[in-house]
Amino acid sequence: MNKISSRKNIYAITFVDISYSWGPAIHFVELWNEYISLNDKSVKGYAVLERNNVPYTDVNFGINYLNINNNKNILKRRIAKIILDLFLFSKLLIVRQSIVYIRQSKFGIFLLISLFLRKHNVYIEMNGLAKED
Repeated sequence: MNKISSRKNIYAITFVDISYSWGPAIHFVELWNEYISLNDKSVKGYAVLERNNVPYTDVNFGINYLNINNNKNILKRRIAKIILDLFLFSKLLIVRQSIVYIRQSKFGIFLLISLFLRKHNVYIEMNGLAKED
């Protein structure tokens, strides 16, 4: 915890839909809600909403959403996630010495490149490799 508390910027990122209640979404939101309740550090979150317009539960930390709600076109959904990936790439190229927490095994190549180019402390939490994950 000392390493986390000494850093200024914490970025919590997930490409998982947090608008309905299931494992990865529950874990992401509850983990950072609990962290905020125990610490005075700010968390900048980034997530997607695919099924509803709001997260399944209250979010107690700063979060930005990519809302691709009710978009049945798979290509448009993938393009939207690529745009999020490019946004995060540019964001994390600007900041340095941050903590970056990525939830889910599916994250973007551009995000990965930005993490290699800057000195961030990176934590990746992955699900299993089942189709649902």
